[in-house]
Amino acid sequence: MIRGESAGWSWVDTIEHAPELLGQTPPMAATWQSIPVPDLVPGDRIRFRGSEFDVGRIDSPFLGRDAMVCIIEDSPTRWHAYPAPKTESVETLRD
Repeated sequence: MIRGESAGWSWVDTIEHAPELLGQTPPMAATWQSIPVPDLVPGDRIRFRGSEFDVGRIDSPFLGRDAMVCIIEDSPTRWHAYPAPKTESVETLRD
């Protein structure tokens, strides 16, 4: 390549398309919807308490309390537990 010639790609292009390249782009028809915590299922993509993650599992009852659940994020790079009352709502990405 001669100095000053384009390599055919740029970091801007790569960054803009990173979610697509990594297979993380949700379907185009999907929208964020508010749903009650009891309607969550493993695999849902949610926004909850400032975090966005995929639900790995849901433990219920949580700490012996029927009114509580524990939403578990479990990925190769991160594990986190989010206690939540069943009366709370979360945003989820649904078709």
